[in-house]
Amino acid sequence: MENVFKKAQRFILENGTELQKSCLNYLLGKEPKKNLVMALQKYQNSNGGWAHGLEIEYQGTLSSVMTTAAALAYLYLFDLGDTPLFESTLEYLKVKQDDSGCWDDENEIKAFQLPPYYLPGSYVEYKTGMILKWLRRLAIDQEMVVRGYQFMLERYNDSLKSEDIWTAIAYSNAFTEYPHQKSEEIIERALRILMKQSDMKETGGLSWMQVQGMIYEDNKMLESIKEQVVDLIKTHQLENGGWPHQFGTYNQVWAAVLIVRFLIIAKE
Repeated sequence: MENVFKKAQRFILENGTELQKSCLNYLLGKEPKKNLVMALQKYQNSNGGWAHGLEIEYQGTLSSVMTTAAALAYLYLFDLGDTPLFESTLEYLKVKQDDSGCWDDENEIKAFQLPPYYLPGSYVEYKTGMILKWLRRLAIDQEMVVRGYQFMLERYNDSLKSEDIWTAIAYSNAFTEYPHQKSEEIIERALRILMKQSDMKETGGLSWMQVQGMIYEDNKMLESIKEQVVDLIKTHQLENGGWPHQFGTYNQVWAAVLIVRFLIIAKE
């Protein structure tokens, strides 16, 4: 396992951004939390929203709801819920929430080069579901969370009819561990959609893509299959120290950082 750690650290330090390197050093106890906060705050705007390439697909400067959802994930995964970064993010989300309860960007963001799922009016359930998932993980129980779930509940029948994988992921993650009478029904329906498009039924077990997703989500199921996941991490590590990833080097480095995080927790 020591060799796995060394190779992963080398890969991150050779290929990562300053933020990614800071996350690694924080996990390893080589940097204090304040250093990580300083590295991360460079991606946050004065209105509390996030941009500036924190999500590699969007390099714009205007605060983005999708990028803010990603920022919430990092605030949770690196225990930054007690920092001003989180407080200002919550204020941004309160302002940006639509009367319907959803989160979406305004038309001004179209001035920047965007992938389709960033566009206003596109993947609204996905954006809202991701925000709700991380707010729940961060133990936020405010009116905006209630309104967000009301939006998701009102839309779920129509939303899941399309069997879109990103919408299914949003509903599955948002309603896992969420105490509502429809949660089990929604999760089962979302998982059926995901199973149709996964290779689990072909391999008879977890695929590497699914393992990476579970690590990113900090899925509680990891605890019960920890040994299996550790074995998969060992066998899938590439010679350069990273792991196979379908979305480019930047995201591959993030995956490696979070795998290191998982391995540290697994040893505790």
